[in-house]
Amino acid sequence: MNRIHDLDEVQFRQVHPDFVLKGLPSRKAFMPKKEHGWKLSMCRSASTSAKDFFHSYTKMGLKSFGVYGVTPRELAEEPNPIECFSSPSRRNPNHSHADFSGLSSKQIKLKADDMCEKAISRGRLHP
Repeated sequence: MNRIHDLDEVQFRQVHPDFVLKGLPSRKAFMPKKEHGWKLSMCRSASTSAKDFFHSYTKMGLKSFGVYGVTPRELAEEPNPIECFSSPSRRNPNHSHADFSGLSSKQIKLKADDMCEKAISRGRLHP
């Protein structure tokens, strides 16, 4: 697991259809879970495309409204800065994650709101 040094590399996030309100992702799509160590799964654009990420994800039988993205630079912004790490796995060699573990519950919600806004402003990347 290494910190991602290219601060402008988009990190892809699948948005489950249950986390969509009025045609747009909600904060829930960007909320990490305690059982995952407060880490939010994403995927590196340096090693795959949004299209390929979407297709490999849905091919496993998982549901996705679409792929959105944020950059490590955006995640590092105050308030509540967090970092992105490369964390490849056997299932996903392009896996990355954002580490929220140093934030309080309130800060996590605020950061998820911020991520959601940035992802929406960037637009859906696929499909």
